[in-house]
Amino acid sequence: MANRVVLLTGGTGLIGSKLTDTLARNGYQVNILTRNPDKNTPDNVNHFHWDIKQQTIDANCFENVSYAIHLAGATIAKRWTNEYRKIIIDSRVETANFLLQEMKKNKVKLECYVGASASGYYVPNTGNVLYEVSPSGYGFLAKVCEQWEAAHNQFQQVAKRVVINRIGLVLAKNGGALEKMLPPFQLNIAPHFGGGNQSYPCIHIADVANQFVYSLINNELKGPYNASTEIVSQKQLNQYIAESLGKNVLTVGIPKWVLKLMMGRMRFILTDSLKMSGKKIQNEGFSAQFPTVKEALDDILIEEKEKENNQTNATTKAD
Repeated sequence: MANRVVLLTGGTGLIGSKLTDTLARNGYQVNILTRNPDKNTPDNVNHFHWDIKQQTIDANCFENVSYAIHLAGATIAKRWTNEYRKIIIDSRVETANFLLQEMKKNKVKLECYVGASASGYYVPNTGNVLYEVSPSGYGFLAKVCEQWEAAHNQFQQVAKRVVINRIGLVLAKNGGALEKMLPPFQLNIAPHFGGGNQSYPCIHIADVANQFVYSLINNELKGPYNASTEIVSQKQLNQYIAESLGKNVLTVGIPKWVLKLMMGRMRFILTDSLKMSGKKIQNEGFSAQFPTVKEALDDILIEEKEKENNQTNATTKAD
């Protein structure tokens, strides 16, 4: 049996942190590559230093490694200046190229390599359901994903299998898009962008982590798989958030021209419609822990709801 040691990049980010916990709970040793190693880690988690700019890496990270997961990449939720666009691409592609170079130098052979990609790979706003065989898009996000995936596929040189997970809108408790969406709901306001009918392919962060683990353990998996458990419109998403929080909200539309002034081309993250289906990996035997958006939000927002109820009760008693 292969060693259960996984090399992980991006292990300190939103998805990476959850994935590290999930891997550790499933009995894997996790070797995290980071510019700022922390020695105070659990017994089955180790941090190793790497620096792409300096082209340095602690080669001890490769010891007994049979699996690798590449998540590293600068956030796309920042205004896309020409300079920052290069950072978005390089932080994904150049890190992959450097990692492959070092694996070949250290004669690493992998059972499986899993790379992250995103729903931005596809042509948006077609109204069609998007599957893994659907064509790639034409904008900046598609360019990022195409180059990212090309970098992942190079790992066929050192891995028996290469799996790519195209991730939809990740629903998480601390961080990500949902955290940025919640403040208006505390004021009983539910903003939507443009008409609010654009489709978002959503997935609970636990199911993202579980899909990556499943990619490692199912020896039949190769190539791209969408990470999406349910497709909802933004208005539906807002409704579910309000229900999970137990709130009556006022719906407010934000015109696209306002988003353009505020965000430039980055607004397409919010306004593009992508009906990305996760049926392929489900047909391969993967079962989501939270198959619907409502179930995901109920799990994530229960603490927020309880906190607000406690504050209300405290105020009532004070009165």
